[in-house]
Amino acid sequence: MAFTPDLPSPKSAGDAIRSKDWNDLITETQRLDIAKVNRAGDTITGNLSIAGALAIGKAAAAGAAKLDIAGDVSLNDNSVWLRGIADPNHGLAWRGGSKLFAGVNVDGPVLWGNNGGALGSHINGSPGTDNIALGWDNGGRVRVNVPSTELKFDVGGRIRLRQSAESSAGLWLNQTTPGNDRAFIGMMDDNNVGLWGNTGANWGLTMNTATGDVQASGAIRSPRFRCTNVMNLRQGALPVSASFTSGGGTLLILASGSGFRAAAAGAGIIGMIIQIDGGSVAVAEAFTNEVGSHKSFPTKFHTQGFVGAGTHTIALQPIVNTSTDFNDFFNVTVLELPF
Repeated sequence: MAFTPDLPSPKSAGDAIRSKDWNDLITETQRLDIAKVNRAGDTITGNLSIAGALAIGKAAAAGAAKLDIAGDVSLNDNSVWLRGIADPNHGLAWRGGSKLFAGVNVDGPVLWGNNGGALGSHINGSPGTDNIALGWDNGGRVRVNVPSTELKFDVGGRIRLRQSAESSAGLWLNQTTPGNDRAFIGMMDDNNVGLWGNTGANWGLTMNTATGDVQASGAIRSPRFRCTNVMNLRQGALPVSASFTSGGGTLLILASGSGFRAAAAGAGIIGMIIQIDGGSVAVAEAFTNEVGSHKSFPTKFHTQGFVGAGTHTIALQPIVNTSTDFNDFFNVTVLELPF
């Protein structure tokens, strides 16, 4: 509190100095002696306001810093408010014991913001060089090297999972309803990568990282790897046809049948043409010396690529000088390949 002496003040030559003036001087001197701050050891018990910069542990604050500390800082379980104590939505603090964060005893440092936050870099103080290495938002979504995401975890670039104390490097998949890990994707050993079923399948599918050999312990089922019996002992005479539905891609067609040459035609070649949607794709044929005698056509294996998904028709047509009747039977099987 500022001291105001009695008038006249200041004193001029010839002004009287009264006993009260001396008493006020002694009283103020004693007050200042009690209230003064020593160079070491004193404690300020009230509020302290500093208009300029404050240097602690050094001679002066550097640059434009308002607070420059040379040494450790202890917050004693308190918080740093990044926008002032009136805005508690952004801060840095230790949380543990009875001071929970999101209901969790973290027992460690917590950094929070109203809409999320980020950890990044600013190169050489140059404009436009900010880089967010790790970011998060108030929806619990975490991103690495990407500006935003709708996923819970999103990484821009490759990631590496390393083997540590566990037997191999990999990723566990956990389901909520059973409440446990159901599958594992990762290394089986140093040379094989695979899929592990944690409810009994074990290593169901593995690939050797050097040779590419794939091993499956169970059946492989796929809409692109299926077998369709299009015709089974289909009775002649030719032509005959049947339809099937394909997932699209490459087909392996197996076709067999029989026929004969009429007496007027003499010995020669007999066979049938295999057609898909009206287009001829292969011929199954054989030679016979016996006219009028039914002979089997050797089974034809034909690979047909670039077949579109949908319904297709396979038809069998006789080649020249080939006759068929109700004593001839025809079979067509289609195997859809997953490549």
